[in-house]
Amino acid sequence: MPISQGIETAFLFEISARISDPAPVVVGQSESALTVVTVMSGQFVGPAMRGRVLPVAGGDWVSVKSDGSMKLDVRLVLETDDNDLIYMTYQGVGIAEQTGTLRLVTAPMFSTSSVKYDFLNRIQAVAVGKSQAGTVEYRVFKVL
Repeated sequence: MPISQGIETAFLFEISARISDPAPVVVGQSESALTVVTVMSGQFVGPAMRGRVLPVAGGDWVSVKSDGSMKLDVRLVLETDDNDLIYMTYQGVGIAEQTGTLRLVTAPMFSTSSVKYDFLNRIQAVAVGKSQAGTVEYRVFKVL
């Protein structure tokens, strides 16, 4: 099979989460200080699924690099409107823009025991988003 000249995607959902409470915790003050940001609420909406971010041990482990960019390591539990649970995890990068917005590019993966959403267990996703004023927002796409 020939390798594609580009990446084809299909839209999965938009997700928005609140990251302001409780306050982030900074572990160390080194060149790559680790900041732990708790994610306790949010929602996601797409053509085939919608629901909320559960207020469980979800969060973002952010390492700030010497050039100001950030390495993201995120874990969330999503609950669909039909009561199925989906574990979403992703890594990626964050880059501060002059406007004060943080531009985000990530690679989500999913795990679920749901029959309806089982297709998520077999995909790689990509997401682009931003963070500002205590919220993070992404558009998530399935790589075809």
